Amino acid sequence: MDDQIIIPGHGQENFQIGRKSFGVFMVLGFLILAVSIAALAGIILYKRFLVNKVEASKNELMKLEAGFDQAQIEKWAMTARSIDLAKEALKNHAYISNVFTFLEQNTLPDVRFSAFSFNSNSNSVRLGAEAKSYAALAQQKAIIESDPAVENLAISNFKLTPIGGVDFDLEVTFNSSIFSQR
Repeated sequence: MDDQIIIPGHGQENFQIGRKSFGVFMVLGFLILAVSIAALAGIILYKRFLVNKVEASKNELMKLEAGFDQAQIEKWAMTARSIDLAKEALKNHAYISNVFTFLEQNTLPDVRFSAFSFNSNSNSVRLGAEAKSYAALAQQKAIIESDPAVENLAISNFKLTPIGGVDFDLEVTFNSSIFSQR
């Protein structure tokens, strides 16, 4: 015989083990895990997208590069160098026209100039001039000497004209800034 002991009133009953509900931290942990996995997958896909984009750009650049005519590029480069040299030459060019502007702005109505000679080595201008009087000559001298563009002023060869005016020669030495301004 089997030695089974049967306890009365205790038949076979279905025992149900109560399920414990997931805690808030467990749900939060799974949620963070799911978001992290999704973010990682997104980063990996984005990286792959960028790598493909870079590769496509490289291929397109190589196609464009192959389409350039090297002789034409060299011609353009030479033209660009020529333009740069011309700009440099113009930047260092002496603007003699500034002297004419200076004379126009600083000459009295009672003085007129009859001769003009420019010496680029000394930055000087020699002028033949006539003034209505010695007073006009003195005023003209004071105006020219007071300008900061003038380094030196020399007046020579005074001659009284038959109508009472004064003929004279004027030599004005300018500082170099007047020739570089435009």
